Amino acid sequence: MFWGDHCAVPPVASHLLSRFWLEQIADDSHEVVQFRITTEDRMNKPGRIEAYPAGINKATTFPGFCQPHDNELFACLEKETFSATQEQLRALTYRSICCETCAKHQIVDCQWERADTQMQWALETEQQAPPSFAFHVMGEMNRCIRLFADKSHLETMWRSGRESISGYVVRFTKRPTVLCSTTINPLVSFTGRVLDSRWDWISISIIPSADGGWAVFSWDKSAPKNPSLFVKSFAKIPKHLQTIALLDCVFESTEYFAIAPEWWAKLSLEVQQHLFRRYGYGLKRGVEKAASGALLPSTKPWEDWEPIEAKYV
Repeated sequence: MFWGDHCAVPPVASHLLSRFWLEQIADDSHEVVQFRITTEDRMNKPGRIEAYPAGINKATTFPGFCQPHDNELFACLEKETFSATQEQLRALTYRSICCETCAKHQIVDCQWERADTQMQWALETEQQAPPSFAFHVMGEMNRCIRLFADKSHLETMWRSGRESISGYVVRFTKRPTVLCSTTINPLVSFTGRVLDSRWDWISISIIPSADGGWAVFSWDKSAPKNPSLFVKSFAKIPKHLQTIALLDCVFESTEYFAIAPEWWAKLSLEVQQHLFRRYGYGLKRGVEKAASGALLPSTKPWEDWEPIEAKYV
């Protein structure tokens, strides 16, 4: 990454989700739908979550790589048909981890001075409880360091030519209407099990294909416990409920998704509000523990991409 590895070439807006993938769900204006928190008149009005149109040239981009490195590292995703090869799993995982690392790095870089000032003030005034904001920033810094370590480990495996990624892929008959790429530290399973407190990252990707689409779970073989339990719990979900379970997980866990505008417009207000609530609750992660039933799937499927095949790779 240009800012961490001293690349001399200026960075570009690297696409976390391939522009070609976004084109497949975009409308005629070449736009997809994303979520954001409104910031207008925040002195007088509380923030709220809204859906907004984003052009595919900007959606899910981050200042991660220069053009030559971006082209070289992710050619297997941009120029080849996805078939869940080890190289493609590794590239999906690596790009997601780099994006998450970049975001955490920016948060800490922008807010550390303020957090440090608050901590110093608390010590000088003998406060019993330093400001929660300072703890939040320190938590983000810890996550950033952990992600950096995982990024470095993947690079070492990549250079050595060793297979380092485990994967579980689900193939759909229908093209997904929500695309996603994210890396999370799973806290609970889809069956309501609270997982051990470990730094076992798992990457989740939802991507389209010529004849449907894929959901891809990928994780480092050296940290298999929580990702394996997380995936096994997903595999136990009845097929007709797997799509909504996956969507709930995405909207609760990340902001790195893109929605097909036509699909979003056709959703009922009830479902739209359900997804807004999922997203809003997910923003609280890091300051409170996840409820054990956070990812338990609904028994009323309101969307089904019709999974037809699932396997470990």
